[in-house]
Amino acid sequence: MYVAFEGTNELLKNKLFAQCLEFYKNRNESVDVFHPLAPMPSYVWWEQVFLKFSNNKVFTSDLLVSRAKYHLKHIKFNGQVLLGVGSIFTNLIENWPSKDCLANAHIRNLLTELHPVPVPDKVIYIGKRSDANSDHEKHQRYMHIFENLKQYGFENLKIHYLEENVIESNAIKSCDQLFEILLSTT
Repeated sequence: MYVAFEGTNELLKNKLFAQCLEFYKNRNESVDVFHPLAPMPSYVWWEQVFLKFSNNKVFTSDLLVSRAKYHLKHIKFNGQVLLGVGSIFTNLIENWPSKDCLANAHIRNLLTELHPVPVPDKVIYIGKRSDANSDHEKHQRYMHIFENLKQYGFENLKIHYLEENVIESNAIKSCDQLFEILLSTT
């Protein structure tokens, strides 16, 4: 099973990711970690030219695909669970077309490019109720995709929402919610 953490708050994603690792460790289950968006070693061409082309959407999309494939090649896949901070959805969101009629072609092209990078079985999305955050547009695109999963061909993907304000205000409740998600079969 592949579980990916998504959302616009990097600190909370990393915090829940660490709690998730601890959860599986306490259950004596083996876990593989997948950071598809993490930079590759600095000697890789993509990383050497990143700053020069970082504002180019085509370059950024190709860079994210290259990173995901690089990191996928370096996973041993010994575990029962694969955990990731970020997933293919980050690339979908970052490069979402301005016209909705192009969305299906965008998704199809990205999935073809990303092959064999897996689509998560579960996404734990950390969201914010307030629309006043600086990542509002990105959050809206996530929500649009999640609300239209079947239309976009992700029928089997399960999305689980955790609210930032609950995580920040009540660590026990957020852990309970996280563990409930991890134990659920859906």
